[in-house]
Amino acid sequence: MSVSSLQIAVDVARSKGQEVVFGDSHHLLLDIDSKEALAHYESFMEMLKDLELVEESRWSSKSLGHLHIIVQSKKYALTVSERIALQACLGSDLKHEALSLISYLNPCVLFKPK
Repeated sequence: MSVSSLQIAVDVARSKGQEVVFGDSHHLLLDIDSKEALAHYESFMEMLKDLELVEESRWSSKSLGHLHIIVQSKKYALTVSERIALQACLGSDLKHEALSLISYLNPCVLFKPK
């Protein structure tokens, strides 16, 4: 997504009353699309406990049965590529993460209803 199309998406989301959540060096943004992906997330959060990753919040996305989860990295400041890798490891939608990797210079974003 180009910077201008990202800005358009952000503006549209805000006009609909949504909060726009951007990733940063201490926050992973997960797009969980199934019960299986959620079980994977829970299993891998336990496996990666030495990284001191803590779930900060979660909410239902606009797609039925899907979740958005924010995970805080308490121990490490993460690069964009490390965030994308961890998001994929934790069960986030692989298409979302592949597109994030392709557009590496664009920030990761989720939309949250207020």
